[in-house]
Amino acid sequence: MSTDENLDVAVVGMGPAALALAVTLASEGVIPAPANLPTARKVDASGKPLRVRFIEKQTSFSWHGGMLVDDARMRISFVKDLATLRDPTSPFTFLNFSKAMGRLSAFLNLGTFYPYRVEYNEYLQWASKHFDHVASYGERVCEVRPITTPSQPKTVNEVEIISVRTDGTTVTRTAKNVIMAVGGQPAYPTWCISSLLPQTGPNPSPLTIAQAITNSPYVHTADYQYRVTTTLPDPTKPYRIAVIGAGQSAAEVFNDLMKRYPNSQAHLVFRNSALRPADDSPFVNEIFDPPSVNVFYGMTPEGRQRALNRDRGTNYAVVNMDLIENIYGTMYKQLLPAYPFQHDVLHSHDVVGAKINEDGSITLQYKMLAADRTRSVGTLYELTYDAVFLGTGYEHGAHLDILKPMEEYLVKSNVYEGYEIGRDYKVETKEGCGVGVWLQGACQDSHGLSDTLLSVISVRSEEVYQSLTKHMADHQSSEINCSAEIDEVSRLPTPQQESFKSTKQQPQTNGITRKSEPPMSPPQSPTQQPTLIHTPGKHIFSKHIPHLNETLDFHIADPTTHLSHFHTWMNNPRVNAFWKEEGTLAQHTQYLQTQLSTPHSLPVIASFNSTPFAYFEIYWAAQDKISAYYPSLLHDRGIHMLVGNEDYRGPHRVEAWLPSLVELCLKDDERTTRVVSEPREDNGKMIGYLEKYGFRNTGVVQLPHKRAAIMIREGGLDFGSDSDGDSSPSR
Repeated sequence: MSTDENLDVAVVGMGPAALALAVTLASEGVIPAPANLPTARKVDASGKPLRVRFIEKQTSFSWHGGMLVDDARMRISFVKDLATLRDPTSPFTFLNFSKAMGRLSAFLNLGTFYPYRVEYNEYLQWASKHFDHVASYGERVCEVRPITTPSQPKTVNEVEIISVRTDGTTVTRTAKNVIMAVGGQPAYPTWCISSLLPQTGPNPSPLTIAQAITNSPYVHTADYQYRVTTTLPDPTKPYRIAVIGAGQSAAEVFNDLMKRYPNSQAHLVFRNSALRPADDSPFVNEIFDPPSVNVFYGMTPEGRQRALNRDRGTNYAVVNMDLIENIYGTMYKQLLPAYPFQHDVLHSHDVVGAKINEDGSITLQYKMLAADRTRSVGTLYELTYDAVFLGTGYEHGAHLDILKPMEEYLVKSNVYEGYEIGRDYKVETKEGCGVGVWLQGACQDSHGLSDTLLSVISVRSEEVYQSLTKHMADHQSSEINCSAEIDEVSRLPTPQQESFKSTKQQPQTNGITRKSEPPMSPPQSPTQQPTLIHTPGKHIFSKHIPHLNETLDFHIADPTTHLSHFHTWMNNPRVNAFWKEEGTLAQHTQYLQTQLSTPHSLPVIASFNSTPFAYFEIYWAAQDKISAYYPSLLHDRGIHMLVGNEDYRGPHRVEAWLPSLVELCLKDDERTTRVVSEPREDNGKMIGYLEKYGFRNTGVVQLPHKRAAIMIREGGLDFGSDSDGDSSPSR
């Protein structure tokens, strides 16, 4: 056994999802970049890349190599490639690949967004070769094991990655973080497994099944191109062939077999009453857009299941219309005198049993689910075939077997099979586990139909990278430090200065943290008062507002001078309906004291011409529990807002203070490019104001204490001329 590599990040798998992650990590300088890829930045002050290894069981990169049949095209746009939706200027876009191959003009002349599948595989292989230096092929990862010590048996800061090479040798690596990107594994029907392994019991291992399938007359469509000529070696022979399934893969294999074996008799068999066309209309296709993940994740478990059931017709057991028409045309020609009747589509057929005969043929037992010309509903009958091809889909649970030794450190889901998954694809871990675990392509139940597809891989890779960065800053600060030198006097506190004390995401607990302890707790004695981090009363922003001819000022809240205003506002029924902070003077004193001692949040009092009118909280979203509900970036700023002075309400006031509040967030730290707010979904007035000044409603999420709209503003300070004014951040 060799133990020759200690890693910061181990990525299990090297398919498209992992490859998109490699592109993102290289563009950020996390792994050594190919010579033609300029890095945006390094992740620590020295510029030293992290130790990352991609471990793949295939001996070389191949994407659905078994389904590269002639003339098969992609079902999604080439724009949803490894990089374009994340960074259209990346050298790893499909268009740049076409340019490098000398085919760009010819491809454009095709006038299509859907390349041939064989060409897309070529594109992915081209991209993967740039990362051979961080990839190990021909290794099947078996287990991820926790590393503990006798003195700290419940503390896990590293894991062992156990893999087996094709020659049978075992490799052991250690890693501080694991990203599972194992992809889908062929799914085999129960009747198929029972006919192959009648003596093994009800749950044989996936490896046992795979070994039995390899030497059988069953061929999953995933292996079609690899095994079809060895299973049916004579193209002139009158083979009897069955293809099971009603999806795109089954239809493509059926269509190809009819051409490849012109003397054969082929049956396409499925339970449905007909082949169904895929719904790829533009409105429906929006469910595969990256922002739709937010919407889906924010649903209740029941709502998610309804959405999955409703939208299955976009991806499961459906076929492209042109292929349906092609198959139907073949069936029709067999009705003409010049064509023999060879092939058939056996709809409304359920396979209820199978037997492998001594001559190697397979007898399938069918049950009629609907009547035809000769058989009634429920009729059982048998047909024998030389080969059976299985278009029975894929399973996405291989990560559960690999992570089984880690079970006691990972939080099990109460709703789905597997683990609790954050919006950032990170598995929720128990106390004492400092190892980060992320899932790629195994989160359909929590993140939607797009999770197992190519549609979101480029954007998702950025989200996983950001989550990895935050996790390492929190748990392994010595390994990663994204901060630049900052002027501590002139800025609000930054995430790096505060050591990411609140990054750990626990969306199922007490909701969004605006404070470090409950605000309504009894007043503490002077010796128990929290240490103040912010300077009460400090003047941090000033701006003249031309359309009001007034000056807007922001000060850090001061309990000695601002308490009476704050107390009055919080007890206003209109404010309390949203903030739920009604209380006594003592309680509100404690609230402000707590805010002043909370590193990641800053309490602010806003004034017009020295008259206080509003209370704001500016916080680092990456350190707040809101980060578990949207794909946060490291320097996102969040804002909570209330206007307490009734005389200062109205749109003419909002157009002065809201752009100014955003301006403060963006100018305070040049690394901040986004501002986020999460008003209650029924607070239509606030949502309308936010949208007017550039915030985008990315969807509604269910927070522990409310349903909220996630509003994000990206970009610069262009609010339009109405909000112009002269500002001077006072430090």
